[in-house]
Formats: sequence, structure tokens, C-alpha cells
Amino acid sequence: YECKSFPYEWKKKKVLLTDFNSSDTIVHIDKETNDIFVIASQLVDSTCIARNILYKLDINNLSLIEISQGSVVSEKGIRNAGLIFESNGMLVRPGQNCPKGEYGKSTIFWKVAPGNLMMEDEILEISVEDIKIAEREKYSGVHTYNISHRLEVIDLRSVTCTPLAVRVKLFVHTIFDYIKMKLR
Repeated sequence: YECKSFPYEWKKKKVLLTDFNSSDTIVHIDKETNDIFVIASQLVDSTCIARNILYKLDINNLSLIEISQGSVVSEKGIRNAGLIFESNGMLVRPGQNCPKGEYGKSTIFWKVAPGNLMMEDEILEISVEDIKIAEREKYSGVHTYNISHRLEVIDLRSVTCTPLAVRVKLFVHTIFDYIKMKLR
């Protein structure tokens, strides 16, 4: 899509892929080459079992060139759960862990090999038990993780449906707590 008037007016430019069952597609820009990569989690017979497929975006033709397919088809942390980020000099990709088909039970962090976005080693898994949050028993999963320069966002799965106002209040309190912590 091309933005005509932010944030309300967009014009479709081109469809990059058709007939492709995927979820949680992420974009990664290589800092050294400025190449744009797209990693799509191709779903295989469920919402949890996935294989990642790496594409490079040809910006001139607005087309995707398939680079490689992940060798692993699994429910264990393959489906993307946030953008690739840098931590202590290494690239890290969060993935949703869905043991026994339980969607978004935890998030696994994968160390990405330099120069090969499809080569990964598991480095850490976080679950609700690992997060310091009031009323922890109301949550049953860690679904997404994203981080920017000043903000870290963790998407928790709720055990029961809570009114939107309660979720917004929890989000606002989390942000204020983070800001207070950084100002200390």
C-alpha cells in the first residue's frame, strides 16, 4: 500500500504473494547492506505449526524473491512473535511456542546467525511465570515480544475475557511503571 494521506488514505500498489497461508510476517532491514528481508511463518495444518520462509524484497520491481525455507516445521517457537532485534551484538528473533497446540503459551528467543536469518539457536524462553505482573493468574501465555529504543512490549494471553477498559488500564499502568523505572 502507498500512503496518500496519513493515517486514513491508502492505495493498494501490489500484491506480493497469493494463495499463501501465513501469519505474523515480519520485515527485517540488514544494517550493513540495507537489504530488506521478509520472513513469513507459513502455517502447516494448524495455527501453531509453522515453517519460516525467507524472502528478499526487490524494491525496484516490488517483488519477493524466495531465499530459503526453514528446515524445521514445528510448533516450538517457529511462528514469528515479533520483530528481529539486536541485543548485546547479536540478532534475536522471538517465536511463539505452542506446546501441544496451545496457541501462544510462551515466547522462545532465537539467536540468529550473522548473515543467515534462517540459522538459529534457542537462547531463552519466557512464560507468564517469568514476568513480574500483578494478578499473574489471569494470564496463560506470552504471545508477542517487541522492543524499540525506549519501549518494550509483551503481549499476554488472558485466561478469561476481560473488558477492554481493564486491558487498556493494565497497558497504561505498565507503560507508566516503565517510564518511572527509566527516570530513576
